[in-house]
Amino acid sequence: MLIELKVHLPSLILSRITWSHSMTKSAFFLLLYVSSILCDHEEWAVEIKRGSQTTAEELAERHGHELIGQVATLPNIFLFRKKRDTEHGVTHPHHHESPEIHWAEKQVAQKRYKRDLVVRDPLYPQQWHLHGVQAVPNVHINVERVWNELNITGNGVTLAIVDDGIEYTHPDLAANYKAGSSFDVNFNDSDPFPQFSNDDHGTSAGGVAAARDNAACGVGSAFRAGLAGIRLLSKETRDVDEATALTYMNQLNSIYSNSWGPVDDGKRKEGPGKTASLALKTGVREGRKKLGSIFIWAAGNGRRSGDNCNYDGWANSPYTVSIAAVDYQGMQAWYSEECSMLIASAPSSGTRFSITTTDLQGSRGTSTGDCTTTFGGTSAAAPLAAGVAALILEANPALDWREVQGVLIHSSSRTNPTDPGWKQNGRGLFYNHKYGFGLIDAYEAVKTARSWRPYGARILLDPVISLPNKDIPEGSFITDTVVINDQFVVEHVQVIFEATHGRRGDLVIILEHSNTESILAEKHSDRGRDYNWTFGSVVHWGENSGGPWTLKVKDDIPGETGTLTKWTLMLYGHKL
Repeated sequence: MLIELKVHLPSLILSRITWSHSMTKSAFFLLLYVSSILCDHEEWAVEIKRGSQTTAEELAERHGHELIGQVATLPNIFLFRKKRDTEHGVTHPHHHESPEIHWAEKQVAQKRYKRDLVVRDPLYPQQWHLHGVQAVPNVHINVERVWNELNITGNGVTLAIVDDGIEYTHPDLAANYKAGSSFDVNFNDSDPFPQFSNDDHGTSAGGVAAARDNAACGVGSAFRAGLAGIRLLSKETRDVDEATALTYMNQLNSIYSNSWGPVDDGKRKEGPGKTASLALKTGVREGRKKLGSIFIWAAGNGRRSGDNCNYDGWANSPYTVSIAAVDYQGMQAWYSEECSMLIASAPSSGTRFSITTTDLQGSRGTSTGDCTTTFGGTSAAAPLAAGVAALILEANPALDWREVQGVLIHSSSRTNPTDPGWKQNGRGLFYNHKYGFGLIDAYEAVKTARSWRPYGARILLDPVISLPNKDIPEGSFITDTVVINDQFVVEHVQVIFEATHGRRGDLVIILEHSNTESILAEKHSDRGRDYNWTFGSVVHWGENSGGPWTLKVKDDIPGETGTLTKWTLMLYGHKL
């Protein structure tokens, strides 16, 4: 059998090589490696200042580069590639010889990790996440009532799975697949079909969200929604690649389901670069006819490593909907990260049951058949929530991106209600850093969407900056308070935290308002020096913005010392 594979070779924009089973894997990947070296052209994302009279092509030529083209649909953002004969470091765009250039960022390929979790425990009734199991019948997303009583199935809404491709020929997926909304970012063509044997992640995620009814592997939570595949994770990605994926066909794709991110080891603070950050912001401003794209994000599987979704710049963005995972008992899954940016939780793998859904056909995937019973992690929780988002948008297509978050917040229910982490915020909403606002309830979400009262324009308070310059003590908190006079309803909160410290993972950081605490950081294994990181919180959703906001910081491990030099409070919301 011959498998045709796309490879970017220097002599062709897009060439193909053929791999036969007679070729050893080592020889094949050596060929891939050599080809990548040969075509290793330095590339830069460049933002040209608005109103510049110089064209992008002229600027590229001036700096010894060639213009590759505009990045996605981002205004004034272009990709330059250094010419082979350009002397290194002399005319690169980051030197800013040109007043027309706002910023330039070198593109570096990075490994992004799929947030799946293979569970080998015995599995029982299939698709318990949709309807429960006999022992604990209430731990599910309550979606059957949406289909049967409300006749809402995701019809007319297209969701995109940003992952390692989708096997759109799978009988469970074929009827819902939208070729015109799909793209292969990794190999720059319109076909996101998974080519490698480990490219099974997106197909399973797609099945959880939108597998068709009356098929072999069960159904998705929105089984009549359109399903697009955006292939991104089959190789290392650059910031511009991630930006392209998250803005692709954003007038046709309403929801982007993302089950990936930086490695979940608790040892880093990492997130999108400038271009992908702008893509998220552009998506919520311009996507879906200016109502805003819905970005669903897997919160991460690094709980046992002390990781926290607030250390992930994707999961803690105000523009994304971070989803945690609970097991079949409604308990925090052993891998599921907690943080103050969790919107809600969804069922996934854990101590006993995993998720049954689509797999690559035949023996190419995790199973020997066309279905898998071992899908899990927050990788499964996110597309399950994405399907619910499709149900919400079918019920009320006029909701903007913040209102979709609000619907999930106000309709989710307390799971594991005896857990001591449940606290009421100043608005009376229950929040838990393990579960967000609770377990997604699709039926309540659709009812809430149908009766939703619009938020109105988004308010952005001017950043409030404090320069305390206080030493951080070991074992006890220092505090610093700012007072806000403006009064509006809080949605998102961000804190840009700056401190000097020899081992930043030693610090505990808490934000307090209206007797509500957002735990921004806990003691963990990040040995990096110093802090300059943006934390986020939705814990204060619905509170009145006015009054004191207090930052509390302590050093939880003796040894290294540090100083809180600066913090910036940013509040977003809507009128009272």
